[in-house]
Amino acid sequence: AEYTRRGPDPRDPVARVERGALECMLQLPHLVPADDADALGDSAFEVPAHRAVHLAVRSAGGLAAAASMTVQAWVERVRDEAPEAVRSLVTEMVVAPMPADGEEAIARYATDVVLRVAEVDVSRAISTLRSRVQRLQPNDSGAEEAFADRAYEADGTLRSRDLPGAVLDDPSAAAGRGRRRADGDGRRP
Repeated sequence: AEYTRRGPDPRDPVARVERGALECMLQLPHLVPADDADALGDSAFEVPAHRAVHLAVRSAGGLAAAASMTVQAWVERVRDEAPEAVRSLVTEMVVAPMPADGEEAIARYATDVVLRVAEVDVSRAISTLRSRVQRLQPNDSGAEEAFADRAYEADGTLRSRDLPGAVLDDPSAAAGRGRRRADGDGRRP
């Protein structure tokens, strides 16, 4: 993968959120909701350099592994997993100041920023699906497959919304189905 030295526009709100989440994962792994952070997929980070740092976090074992390490050992492990081109970015993120004071405020920030990355990722998947649905022709045999948040009957038709379990309540499950469908793997969501 190729990364630019210039970096993202600091005014880009998505880039700021991504960077904030990674800063928290590196500096404060014990305050970040590990299950939520570790559930972030490859597409959660839009900025290529951020994606590379996130991949290094995942390659280092994710936040679940960080829980059993000192912060210094955790950062060294992530830095070792990071491509040479982004190791300096990892160092920058480790020393960046947190935008909150006090453990409670920082913990709230760490949770909020990681969940915001997940929300943006789900929004991107929904947008991709909506775009695909808009391009479907009414007689397109794949039209019924474009609803990632819906359950299906055995015959392949959508389950009536009046029936229990017709709509998936778990956004990450719906996003996963949507991503698979948007990637065109041909499986029913």
